[in-house]
Amino acid sequence: MANANNFKTPATATDTARVCLNRPASAYVLADSLGLGLKHVGLELTLRALLRGQQKISFDSGRSITTPGTDIQKSALDSVEIDATFISGSEIIIIVLGTNLVEANFAESQKELMRRLKSLAPNAAYFWVDIGATMSTQAKQWSDRNRLIYDNAQELGYQVISRYKAIFGPDADPLHIRSGKPFPGYQSEPGYGGEGNIHGYNLQLSQAILDALIIHQEKIQNRIICR
Repeated sequence: MANANNFKTPATATDTARVCLNRPASAYVLADSLGLGLKHVGLELTLRALLRGQQKISFDSGRSITTPGTDIQKSALDSVEIDATFISGSEIIIIVLGTNLVEANFAESQKELMRRLKSLAPNAAYFWVDIGATMSTQAKQWSDRNRLIYDNAQELGYQVISRYKAIFGPDADPLHIRSGKPFPGYQSEPGYGGEGNIHGYNLQLSQAILDALIIHQEKIQNRIICR
């Protein structure tokens, strides 16, 4: 409708215009002790603000895919069974596992974990965080394990988020971890029998996770709610 001065009357909220939003999405983080650091820096709250769905971090210090840790004393596979209902309703699965070198066959354990997760959430977006630790006694093994994490990404259907690059910069090579190199601004972490670090830089890892999700947010939240 035009008014006396030939200007169009603006549409109101009751006209045909609609407000559209991405639907809420939930994320599940399956982690070892690094998950505790992510909880401490508020990753769950940040994910909730970004995605508007329920978020959960499951962690157990010292655990692997198949071996229980020391906090809840559950392996990653155990936690998948415990949290199966939450996982089945999640659009995002983030895996922070591999630092604890107790798997008899890490690649086979990866396959079993992904098989079980995808049976619960076949349409979720999957991310695996690489190993960013530098302890000299384990650096070579961690480099080899990172190679498996990257090599298996396409076959198993996940994208890699680099903790190593989040700590040391975009040019750092997670396939060739610098043995015994302390994290920037850190002293070597005591109690592991060598120089280097395992824990820390939680904010930087949290930011790397958020950056990866923002890049893929449109795909993750692909159904639109309009009102």
